[in-house]
Amino acid sequence: MPPCRYSIVTFLCCALLVVLPGSRAAADNFLPVTGWYLPVGAGFSSQSHDKDFLVGPEVSLVRWSEAFWAGGYVDNVRATSRPRGRVSVGPEIGWGILGLDGGLSFAAGGGPAARGGVVRGLVCFPSLQFFYREEFSKQESSYEWGVLFKMTTYGRPLWRESGRFSLPSSTG
Repeated sequence: MPPCRYSIVTFLCCALLVVLPGSRAAADNFLPVTGWYLPVGAGFSSQSHDKDFLVGPEVSLVRWSEAFWAGGYVDNVRATSRPRGRVSVGPEIGWGILGLDGGLSFAAGGGPAARGGVVRGLVCFPSLQFFYREEFSKQESSYEWGVLFKMTTYGRPLWRESGRFSLPSSTG
């Protein structure tokens, strides 16, 4: 698929995710209940060293408890102006709306393959995250600014921890 179509399809999928309504439990309670969540979505960013626009999917598996969250992520971004892509995988941790993740990155296509690392700071809101990422490798280093559109299970964790979970009562 040409890079332009890839960008348009990803953007449309993310737009649908953002406008889909959530459950009443999520609307009534801003903070999720304790449990494991699987946020899935797509990221859009601008890279420093070649002024390229990057787009691609990302998935996380995180445990939320009170305002603390921790887990892992994997993403796969692709440059829109050239045949180059990157996969990164690693742990993530956060408190409230602030988060930090990092890990290993693998880039290929349109030049020599590159292995390295990434570190990313996040400011997270429901379905929307802003980030700044630094990428380090022997071949190149760069930074990028971007936004992630991610959907979770809207107040319904993948699984609950016994003894710690209670649904809010809904009235009327």
